[in-house]
Amino acid sequence: MSATILNSRFIVVPGWKNSGPLHWQSSWANSLPNVSRVYQENWQEPQLEKWLEGLNNAIEASTTPAILIAHSLGCITATHWVKRNLKSGRVKGLFLVAPADIERANAPKEISQFAPILKERIPVPTHVIASTNDPFCQLDRAKTFAKHWEASLTILPDAFHINAESGHQTWNEGKVLLYRFTEEVSRLVA
Repeated sequence: MSATILNSRFIVVPGWKNSGPLHWQSSWANSLPNVSRVYQENWQEPQLEKWLEGLNNAIEASTTPAILIAHSLGCITATHWVKRNLKSGRVKGLFLVAPADIERANAPKEISQFAPILKERIPVPTHVIASTNDPFCQLDRAKTFAKHWEASLTILPDAFHINAESGHQTWNEGKVLLYRFTEEVSRLVA
Protein backbone atom coordinates (compact mmCIF):
# COMPACT_ATOMS: atom_id res chain seq x y z
CA MET A 1 0.00 0.00 0.00
CA SER A 2 1.42 3.36 -1.01
CA ALA A 3 2.28 6.18 1.38
CA THR A 4 -0.41 8.30 -0.32
CA ILE A 5 -3.09 5.77 0.63
CA LEU A 6 -1.74 5.40 4.15
CA ASN A 7 -1.77 9.18 4.61
CA SER A 8 -5.20 9.76 3.10
CA ARG A 9 -8.46 10.11 5.00
CA PHE A 10 -11.57 8.39 3.60
CA ILE A 11 -15.25 8.71 4.47
CA VAL A 12 -17.66 6.06 3.20
CA VAL A 13 -21.04 7.55 2.19
CA PRO A 14 -23.70 4.82 1.73
CA GLY A 15 -26.85 5.26 -0.29
CA TRP A 16 -30.52 4.59 0.33
CA LYS A 17 -31.12 1.73 2.79
CA ASN A 18 -27.42 1.72 3.76
CA SER A 19 -24.76 -0.69 2.49
CA GLY A 20 -25.15 -4.08 4.13
CA PRO A 21 -22.38 -6.31 5.46
CA LEU A 22 -21.72 -7.91 2.05
CA HIS A 23 -21.51 -4.58 0.17
CA TRP A 24 -18.09 -3.40 -1.02
CA GLN A 25 -18.50 -0.20 1.02
CA SER A 26 -18.70 -2.27 4.22
CA SER A 27 -15.65 -4.28 3.16
CA TRP A 28 -13.70 -1.10 2.44
CA ALA A 29 -14.82 0.51 5.71
CA ASN A 30 -13.19 -2.46 7.45
CA SER A 31 -10.02 -2.61 5.36
CA LEU A 32 -8.91 0.88 4.31
CA PRO A 33 -6.62 2.86 6.57
CA ASN A 34 -7.93 6.09 8.09
CA VAL A 35 -11.55 5.44 7.18
CA SER A 36 -14.85 6.35 8.79
CA ARG A 37 -18.42 5.83 7.70
CA VAL A 38 -21.44 8.12 7.59
CA TYR A 39 -24.32 7.04 9.78
CA GLN A 40 -27.85 8.29 9.21
CA GLU A 41 -30.76 8.25 11.63
CA ASN A 42 -33.09 6.88 9.00
CA TRP A 43 -31.76 4.87 6.06
CA GLN A 44 -35.25 3.82 4.87
CA GLU A 45 -36.86 7.26 4.60
CA PRO A 46 -34.06 9.60 3.55
CA GLN A 47 -34.44 13.34 3.97
CA LEU A 48 -31.88 15.54 2.25
CA GLU A 49 -31.30 17.94 5.14
CA LYS A 50 -30.91 15.12 7.67
CA TRP A 51 -28.56 13.22 5.37
CA LEU A 52 -26.49 16.35 4.79
CA GLU A 53 -26.28 16.76 8.57
CA GLY A 54 -25.09 13.15 8.96
CA LEU A 55 -22.49 13.64 6.24
CA ASN A 56 -21.39 16.95 7.74
CA ASN A 57 -20.93 15.31 11.15
CA ALA A 58 -18.61 12.69 9.63
CA ILE A 59 -16.66 15.34 7.72
CA GLU A 60 -16.31 17.57 10.78
CA ALA A 61 -15.10 14.62 12.86
CA SER A 62 -12.24 14.04 10.43
CA THR A 63 -8.94 15.56 11.51
CA THR A 64 -7.83 16.16 7.91
CA PRO A 65 -9.57 16.80 4.56
CA ALA A 66 -11.08 13.58 3.26
CA ILE A 67 -11.95 11.76 0.06
CA LEU A 68 -15.64 10.80 0.07
CA ILE A 69 -16.35 7.28 -1.22
CA ALA A 70 -20.03 7.44 -2.12
CA HIS A 71 -22.52 5.00 -3.63
CA SER A 72 -25.89 5.60 -5.27
CA LEU A 73 -27.94 8.18 -3.31
CA GLY A 74 -24.80 8.83 -1.26
CA CYS A 75 -23.25 10.28 -4.45
CA ILE A 76 -26.08 12.79 -4.79
CA THR A 77 -25.82 13.65 -1.10
CA ALA A 78 -22.07 14.24 -1.48
CA THR A 79 -22.55 16.58 -4.45
CA HIS A 80 -25.14 18.60 -2.50
CA TRP A 81 -22.74 18.87 0.44
CA VAL A 82 -19.83 20.04 -1.72
CA LYS A 83 -22.03 22.59 -3.51
CA ARG A 84 -23.16 24.08 -0.18
CA ASN A 85 -19.68 24.03 1.35
CA LEU A 86 -17.55 25.15 -1.59
CA LYS A 87 -14.93 26.91 0.47
CA SER A 88 -14.72 24.63 3.48
CA GLY A 89 -11.59 22.76 2.35
CA ARG A 90 -12.85 19.73 4.34
CA VAL A 91 -13.27 17.48 1.29
CA LYS A 92 -10.45 16.99 -1.20
CA GLY A 93 -12.06 14.53 -3.61
CA LEU A 94 -15.22 12.65 -4.54
CA PHE A 95 -15.16 9.00 -5.62
CA LEU A 96 -18.74 8.48 -6.85
CA VAL A 97 -19.88 4.94 -7.64
CA ALA A 98 -23.18 4.26 -9.44
CA PRO A 99 -24.81 7.65 -8.83
CA ALA A 100 -28.58 7.29 -8.57
CA ASP A 101 -30.61 9.15 -11.17
CA ILE A 102 -33.12 10.64 -8.78
CA GLU A 103 -34.72 12.58 -11.64
CA ARG A 104 -35.67 9.51 -13.69
CA ALA A 105 -39.36 8.98 -14.40
CA ASN A 106 -39.66 5.92 -12.16
CA ALA A 107 -37.57 7.23 -9.25
CA PRO A 108 -39.10 6.28 -5.89
CA LYS A 109 -40.62 9.29 -4.14
CA GLU A 110 -38.37 8.60 -1.14
CA ILE A 111 -35.33 9.67 -3.15
CA SER A 112 -36.79 12.06 -5.72
CA GLN A 113 -36.85 14.84 -3.12
CA PHE A 114 -33.02 14.92 -3.36
CA ALA A 115 -33.48 16.64 -6.76
CA PRO A 116 -32.23 18.57 -8.53
CA ILE A 117 -29.00 16.88 -9.49
CA LEU A 118 -26.10 19.32 -9.58
CA LYS A 119 -25.45 20.52 -13.12
CA GLU A 120 -22.17 22.37 -12.66
CA ARG A 121 -18.49 21.75 -12.02
CA ILE A 122 -17.59 20.17 -8.70
CA PRO A 123 -14.68 22.19 -7.32
CA VAL A 124 -12.66 19.19 -6.10
CA PRO A 125 -11.25 16.26 -8.11
CA THR A 126 -14.12 13.90 -8.87
CA HIS A 127 -14.26 10.43 -10.38
CA VAL A 128 -17.52 8.74 -11.43
CA ILE A 129 -17.83 4.99 -11.92
CA ALA A 130 -20.89 3.89 -13.88
CA SER A 131 -22.23 0.66 -15.32
CA THR A 132 -23.54 -0.02 -18.80
CA ASN A 133 -26.70 -1.58 -17.36
CA ASP A 134 -27.41 0.13 -14.04
CA PRO A 135 -31.20 -0.05 -13.53
CA PHE A 136 -31.09 3.12 -11.42
CA CYS A 137 -29.10 5.29 -13.83
CA GLN A 138 -28.89 4.97 -17.60
CA LEU A 139 -25.33 5.19 -18.92
CA ASP A 140 -26.12 8.34 -20.93
CA ARG A 141 -27.28 10.05 -17.74
CA ALA A 142 -24.14 8.99 -15.85
CA LYS A 143 -22.05 10.41 -18.70
CA THR A 144 -24.05 13.66 -18.48
CA PHE A 145 -23.44 13.86 -14.72
CA ALA A 146 -19.70 13.37 -15.23
CA LYS A 147 -19.66 16.04 -17.93
CA HIS A 148 -21.52 18.58 -15.77
CA TRP A 149 -19.33 17.82 -12.76
CA GLU A 150 -16.13 17.87 -14.90
CA ALA A 151 -15.35 14.46 -13.47
CA SER A 152 -13.26 11.65 -14.87
CA LEU A 153 -15.36 8.60 -15.74
CA THR A 154 -14.85 4.84 -15.66
CA ILE A 155 -17.51 2.68 -17.31
CA LEU A 156 -17.88 -0.93 -16.16
CA PRO A 157 -19.59 -3.36 -18.54
CA ASP A 158 -22.63 -5.17 -17.17
CA ALA A 159 -21.94 -4.29 -13.51
CA PHE A 160 -25.58 -3.38 -12.75
CA HIS A 161 -25.75 -1.12 -9.65
CA ILE A 162 -22.22 -2.02 -8.49
CA ASN A 163 -23.44 -3.37 -5.15
CA ALA A 164 -23.50 -6.66 -3.24
CA GLU A 165 -26.41 -7.97 -5.32
CA SER A 166 -24.37 -7.54 -8.50
CA GLY A 167 -21.41 -9.42 -7.02
CA HIS A 168 -19.37 -6.44 -5.82
CA GLN A 169 -18.53 -7.47 -2.26
CA THR A 170 -14.82 -6.86 -1.68
CA TRP A 171 -14.53 -5.32 -5.17
CA ASN A 172 -10.76 -5.25 -5.40
CA GLU A 173 -10.90 -3.80 -8.94
CA GLY A 174 -12.72 -0.80 -7.48
CA LYS A 175 -10.06 -0.44 -4.82
CA VAL A 176 -7.43 -0.20 -7.57
CA LEU A 177 -9.46 2.64 -9.12
CA LEU A 178 -9.67 4.32 -5.71
CA TYR A 179 -5.91 4.04 -5.23
CA ARG A 180 -5.28 5.62 -8.64
CA PHE A 181 -7.75 8.39 -7.88
CA THR A 182 -6.14 9.01 -4.48
CA GLU A 183 -2.74 9.38 -6.15
CA GLU A 184 -4.26 11.85 -8.64
CA VAL A 185 -5.90 13.86 -5.84
CA SER A 186 -2.61 13.95 -4.00
CA ARG A 187 -0.87 15.42 -7.08
CA LEU A 188 -3.64 17.95 -7.75
CA VAL A 189 -4.05 19.30 -4.23
CA ALA A 190 -0.41 19.18 -3.17
